[in-house]
Amino acid sequence: MDLKTKMVIIKYVLLVMLAAVCCISSYTDVRYGVVKNRLLLAFFAVALVLDFVLYGFISRDIAILFLSNAGVSILIAIILFYSNNFAGGDCKLAVVLSVLYPATAYLTYHESQITLFLGIAFSIFLGYVYLLLSSIVQLITGHNVIEKGYFSGFIKNYLKSYLSALLYVTLINLLFVLLQYYTVEITPWLPWSFSILVVFIFPRLSILKRRNAIIIILIIDIVLAIYLRVIPFSLNPETYLITAFFMLAQMTIRTNIYEQIDTKDIRSGMILTTGASMMFQGIHIEGLPGLSSESLKDRLSEGQAAAIRQWGASRAGQKKIMIIKKIPFAIFLSLGYLSYYMLWSISR
Repeated sequence: MDLKTKMVIIKYVLLVMLAAVCCISSYTDVRYGVVKNRLLLAFFAVALVLDFVLYGFISRDIAILFLSNAGVSILIAIILFYSNNFAGGDCKLAVVLSVLYPATAYLTYHESQITLFLGIAFSIFLGYVYLLLSSIVQLITGHNVIEKGYFSGFIKNYLKSYLSALLYVTLINLLFVLLQYYTVEITPWLPWSFSILVVFIFPRLSILKRRNAIIIILIIDIVLAIYLRVIPFSLNPETYLITAFFMLAQMTIRTNIYEQIDTKDIRSGMILTTGASMMFQGIHIEGLPGLSSESLKDRLSEGQAAAIRQWGASRAGQKKIMIIKKIPFAIFLSLGYLSYYMLWSISR
């Protein structure tokens, strides 16, 4: 058996494994609300062995390309996890999908093949589309109603956040211009990708929205723009189009992310709404959670869930409580990588 045949066999084994982990993890995420660690560990271990054989012995010429793509995708998944945009299981699944995806099937974009991270981008986009369409259906059918004053309040807060985020996007563009100024070659998609990443995670990181941080970034932007003698804003319309989409999606999705359940059914891993967590203020039951910011860092521990159930059974408690809906994101990660593969198949 020649090396080319071995390479093709391993490639299809990796693709079959990728399809299998996508199907199994999507099922367990929908059925049980988790992506099982033992499943991911098993696929990850086998993937490492196959990758070592493929890129260490059979196709050494694409080893750097594989490491670059897998490394960038894993780094983005970790950033999304620590910025409370990805759950731990979603982050691990993204890592496994990145090492399973064969390097011979990378999409070329703007003359670069370091594009596997687009699989994650597609998954986020598909997740937003699903939530947006679901919210629109709920509004049309009357299951959800936008309260009076919601739009004006949201637009005011969003514009404030958007202008602040724009300062960080400007800094990223200026830093890449600075690198090019010193003859460092930059692929066209890199500044755009980092800009979109900032727009996506900015609302979740309160430290970036502090007044002192905003003032410092504004000063740095002005100094760099003067030094480089350039217009500091991105001229890529894709940045603003995607930002506009996120704005519309976030405005509508907020009407359909809540779910009311029986207090006795509260479990670890669930996330309370801010309003629900405010009911515990002044209640002297050990283990009750603090004020929720409705992000992944506010997932309940087993002790906190037990304390809430105890509160619900007390005279001061309530039988119903509002939580943030659990979104089975493993499905969207799977569809994101599938969409990436289909684009490669069409474009080759």
